[in-house]
Amino acid sequence: MSKHRKDKSIWPSFQKLRESTSERALRQSAQAQARKRSENIDRAIEEERLKLTAEPKTKILLLGPSESGKSTMLKNFQMAFSPTTFRAQVDSWLPIIYLNIVRMLNSIIDSLESWDYGSDSLLYVEDAPATSTSTSSAHIPIDLQEIISRLRQLRIIETELDMDIYHSQPSTAFSSPAVTRPSSPTFASPSRIAVDRPGTLKKHDISRRASSISIRPGVLRQRLIDHHNADATSPSLAIYDRTKQFLEEHALDMVALWTHDWTREQLEAHEVHPEYQSGFFLDDITRICSPSFRPTAEDILRARVSTPSAEEYRLALEARPDSEWIIYDVSGGRSQRAAWAQYFEDVTAVLYVASLSAFDETLAEDITVNRLTDSLLLWQTLCSNKLLSAVDFVLLLNKMDLLESKLVGNDEKGRSGIKFVKHVNSFKSRPNDLATVAKYIQEMFLSLHRQHSPPSRKVYSHLACAIVSRQSSIQKMARCANFPVLTLLLGCSRHFADT
Repeated sequence: MSKHRKDKSIWPSFQKLRESTSERALRQSAQAQARKRSENIDRAIEEERLKLTAEPKTKILLLGPSESGKSTMLKNFQMAFSPTTFRAQVDSWLPIIYLNIVRMLNSIIDSLESWDYGSDSLLYVEDAPATSTSTSSAHIPIDLQEIISRLRQLRIIETELDMDIYHSQPSTAFSSPAVTRPSSPTFASPSRIAVDRPGTLKKHDISRRASSISIRPGVLRQRLIDHHNADATSPSLAIYDRTKQFLEEHALDMVALWTHDWTREQLEAHEVHPEYQSGFFLDDITRICSPSFRPTAEDILRARVSTPSAEEYRLALEARPDSEWIIYDVSGGRSQRAAWAQYFEDVTAVLYVASLSAFDETLAEDITVNRLTDSLLLWQTLCSNKLLSAVDFVLLLNKMDLLESKLVGNDEKGRSGIKFVKHVNSFKSRPNDLATVAKYIQEMFLSLHRQHSPPSRKVYSHLACAIVSRQSSIQKMARCANFPVLTLLLGCSRHFADT
């Protein structure tokens, strides 16, 4: 075969491609359009890069002791900045509200059945003799025993909700009808603690687990999404349906347990006050257990959720689509505070939340430490931190309504108000009223700021009322502070509250 012979199998052909004038015009037009699209994409990428460089994201660090109301503050941010998303997830909060109720009722039953009514103390379940529960139950009125018997299913409901919401093994707190050592107590305890004999649970610590719901980082957000997107065959929905049915059918029994004179007398005698705690819904059982119930914004604000680590939230402001807030909700537990420093870089503002009503309470981790004292010491540490020297602080002194309840007392229950001076000696002979006590606590924090902060740092302080969604406290803070971050809130927020 001649070496000059053309092999038609060779590709591409050496023969010059031919195209007509119209084909050439179409090709050139397509190439021009492709170049234009590419240039537009490059331009958009560069504009986005410049925008990110020119307008850094707002980064807020949400700090404070445990149970001060940080998570509720975050819920307010979500309600203010992303109301559409917030409203879409309203029904997803229902199981958490149910669990708040069920857990608190189970805790009350545990307490009533486990108290040693002859010695004003409470036996641990593993230290108590086998007949201790029946012996204690013998003191309970017959009609109340019958109510408790009909509510035994609440233990199974608590376990199912707990496992489903957190995708974890149930707490050992559900393993026995008697009280176990609570791992993360949440009921408030007075700071003056009597010494009990070894092997007993201090009366002021009883049932502190009742309102505690701890969620691993990212789990709550994902559970809300999962529940919102669940179909009719979802196991989660089956659990919630069973829970809803039981609570609706036994609402009268639950109300009777909570309002029974003997229940109230024993809780009062042992200085247990669930109504002062986050996640308290026992006065709303009838409303919540009705077939038509949907959580209100105030219900969601009141729902108790505790994050044991750090949770990052990225909030795209619906009123300003080009703006994004990054909020770090960091656990206030003593064991978690050492990890705070890793979040201090590039912070726009530190929002420190402290509870005004904690003056007569002690830490769950150490009952010898007063909660208000711990909050002041933590505030002092933050003021002294050099990594935050250029960052302005917002001080939110929270739970004004609970403070007022403690100072005023309850005449119907024969409960006199608590004297603030008994827990803070420096208060001396000042009036024991809400305005005086709140301003005094505020000045304690501001004094530490003046002593330990750089002279250039600004602090914006605000007294907040707990869970009053009708009152726009964010707007009040913004007007008082004239602070850029809060001024933005003024334009976006219609509701704000905290617990």
